[in-house]
Amino acid sequence: EQGSFDVAYHATLSAFWLPSVAPDLGLPSVWGPVGGAVTTPVRLWPLLGWKGVVVEVVDWLAVRFMSLLGSTRRTWRAATVRIAQNRQTVSRLPSDLRAATVVLNHAEFHRVPRPELLPPEEAPEPYVAWVSPMESRKGPELAVRAIAAASNSIRMVMAGDGPERARMEALAQNLGVAERITFLGMVPHDRALEVIRNADVAVFTGMREEGGLALAEALLMGTPVVVLANGGADAIAQAATRPDLVSRIEPASTKTTVAAMARALDVSMEREQGHQKAARSPLLDQEGSVEALRSLVNQAVSGTEGADR
Repeated sequence: EQGSFDVAYHATLSAFWLPSVAPDLGLPSVWGPVGGAVTTPVRLWPLLGWKGVVVEVVDWLAVRFMSLLGSTRRTWRAATVRIAQNRQTVSRLPSDLRAATVVLNHAEFHRVPRPELLPPEEAPEPYVAWVSPMESRKGPELAVRAIAAASNSIRMVMAGDGPERARMEALAQNLGVAERITFLGMVPHDRALEVIRNADVAVFTGMREEGGLALAEALLMGTPVVVLANGGADAIAQAATRPDLVSRIEPASTKTTVAAMARALDVSMEREQGHQKAARSPLLDQEGSVEALRSLVNQAVSGTEGADR
């Protein structure tokens, strides 16, 4: 029966704009982590193509409309504890609720096996890893252009397939970097982890991410990263325990963003030369994230609202 429960927990990873029944059960409630507010920075829209821009606008309008529903707004106010995936989602809540809404991204709880490093005789030349579906919103063009703008010695391995792959291969040819980029296509998850684990640096260019499991996987394996600082990816990057191994690239125009990403890759690759990959430690404090969530649930049970970490 209802009275046998201490708290109602609604974990809805992307839809801050939908109502929840959890706050209506007569129990303390935890709502989240919720997302759904992240959009592609307008100055990077040219990378989406016209179809991607249409999807971006339609999604924005739909979310805007749904977030005006009275039932949705009642959920926001009735929840005892609110947890958001990222700062963008917090910013879409009423101003009086933002201070008591905690940012805690679901990717911080992701568990990942730690693949064995390739033996020295099989170890590849230094390279940058990019692992993602090849869709325009994942920003593969940013990565290809950044390699073209970076040092001529830098190679990149791209694991993933999708509608943008043929265009990316053609772009690499046009930019004169086809020999420096290896397109693996779709690979099994364990192979993708191996690509990230053996990389010197991993680059993440998703332009509209609520979370970013591949980014979390890289950090959990201790791989240094270069990240487009937007949405959930930025929330995960800011949670890293070694900020010196994380390069956060603020979104700007395509030209400026590519240049900043290329500089970060140059610096990161130079720094990692000679470092032992076997000595890498996880760059996310998962136990700390679990403890933070446990504390929030306890706050809900006691009837107090959460505060930002």
